[in-house]
Formats: sequence, structure tokens, C-alpha cells
Amino acid sequence: MRGGRGCVDISLESVESVSTIAATIIAVIALLVSVGQITVSNRQSLYSHRIDWIMHVADLVSLYETNRSQVLELDRSESHLAADLMLVFLTNDVWLEKIGAEMSGASGERGKQEALATLEDMKKTAMESEMLFREKVSKPGARFIYAYEALLEEMRRYALIVQRMTEYNERRIGGPTSLEEASSEIGEPRYRNDLHAAIEAVESAYQDISKSGTLDEAKRAARIFRLR
Repeated sequence: MRGGRGCVDISLESVESVSTIAATIIAVIALLVSVGQITVSNRQSLYSHRIDWIMHVADLVSLYETNRSQVLELDRSESHLAADLMLVFLTNDVWLEKIGAEMSGASGERGKQEALATLEDMKKTAMESEMLFREKVSKPGARFIYAYEALLEEMRRYALIVQRMTEYNERRIGGPTSLEEASSEIGEPRYRNDLHAAIEAVESAYQDISKSGTLDEAKRAARIFRLR
């Protein structure tokens, strides 16, 4: 009987051992599957971020090309009374439209916060460039995004100054004064110089991104990554 009980004991131990091994194998397989799923998910997320980046940069380049001649024709020696309209043209895009919409004043404080949030999102997109692409793509891409964001920020600030000039002239004791005097009283020339510095910077960045073929390189990198 002892022998019989001994055989039964050994058999149970064997079953327990096999069960433990099986459980371990199942756990390892589950872990590998989980890691594989995470890897696939991460690749899909990175690919999606790259496509979003390419679309944003392509849209910015297109917007600038559409309005480039009007921007470069702005005379540095004169006040730009239609700056608010130019800002609307430069933000005629789903991503940027809230910046231009702020100029209407219809949205009040909420419109201001939405405009500022969009400008911050542009900076974030520029910062992400080097995490998405190699330097050949990320450097000129980020430079153009930063420059375009700075142009919009200066154009927005300048448009608000022009509004102040108009309001100042309307409410001035003694009646309206000349545009030159109103400009001097408000300090408009300083903001105009800042705007033109931003225009020069974005034109330089545009030349860089155009000559470097950044968008074509980015699209090629995204396709290769997708096929791996």
C-alpha cells in the first residue's frame, strides 16, 4: 500500500509540476502578446503623429505661399491698418482659424484664450519635430513652425495696437488727430518693427524649408516607417 501511495504521491507531484510549467508558459505567451500589442500600438501612434506633423507643416507652407506676396509688400515705413485682415488670411486653416477669429471680438475672453492656446500648440508641434524625425527633416521643419508662430503672434499684437490707435483717435479730446500723431502717441512704430523682423524670419525659414525638400523627406520617412 505504501508503494501504491508513493506512486500516487509521485503522480500528483508530476501533475502539479506540469501545471506550474504550463501556467508559466501561458504567462510568458501572454506577456509576449501584450508586449507585441504595445509595440504595434506605439508604432501606430508614432506614425499618426508623423502624419499630423506633415499635414500641419504642409498647411503652413501653403498658407504662407498663398499670402507671401502681400506679406512681403508691406511697407516698413507705413502703418498697416489692415493687419487684422492679413491675420485672418494667414490663419485661414482649421488648425489656426481661432487666432484670426479673435480679431472680430465676438468671442471675448474665450476667443483670446483659444487664440493663445493655438499659438502654444504650434510651439508644441515645433518642439516635437526632433522626436518624430531626424535632423534633416526636424530642423528646417521646426524652424518654419516657430517662425510662422512668431509671425502670427506679432501680427496679432500689431493688429491689437492698430485697434488701440483707432480707439484713441475716436476718443481723443479735441477731436481726431493725424495717423502719424496717433501712431506716435500709442508707440505703434516699435510694434511695426517687431512685425517686420518676424516677416524677415519667416521668409528666411520658408526659403530654407523649400530648398531642403523637408516635406518630401518627411513623407518618405513616414512611408518607410509604415512599411517596416
